[in-house]
Amino acid sequence: MIEAAENGWWYSAWLPDSRQVVAYMTDADLIPKGSALVSGYSQNQLEQAPHTRSRIIGCVLETRLRSVAANSYRMDRVMGNNWLAAGDAAMAFDPLSSQGIYHALNSGLLAARAIQDSQFGHQTALEEYSRETPRRFDKYLSMRAIYYGRERRWSSSAFWQRRQNAPDRAL
Repeated sequence: MIEAAENGWWYSAWLPDSRQVVAYMTDADLIPKGSALVSGYSQNQLEQAPHTRSRIIGCVLETRLRSVAANSYRMDRVMGNNWLAAGDAAMAFDPLSSQGIYHALNSGLLAARAIQDSQFGHQTALEEYSRETPRRFDKYLSMRAIYYGRERRWSSSAFWQRRQNAPDRAL
């Protein structure tokens, strides 16, 4: 289940043995520093997510809260002397898109095809792969803006504004 909140969104899913995984997606700069503040912030954000909160009633926390990066990005260069970047090495998508695994596999296949074509004499195969990568990322950013743009309750929230208006930059 996915539930939007003012400063991010919640993901929860049932696992085997009646366990549950729960994740809160937000931006690192919106989270206060210090473990006590983070715990209070998380609890406050959960209070604003009634559907997620009701799903986890009675659940016992098995691991401590932790923070991991899940931002969208694209590398400036995905090709160099004897190398191609594929999957998350080339670009990564927002978890809400559910495109990470698909992209990694597809990107690997496209890179392999470009390498093979190059070895069989197609002189521009690697450059074509390199040019196509930013196009695929731009298409993803357009779709991301559409989906995030559907959330209108928190128009002044930095989290939502960042995804509705400004595209992520290349690294």
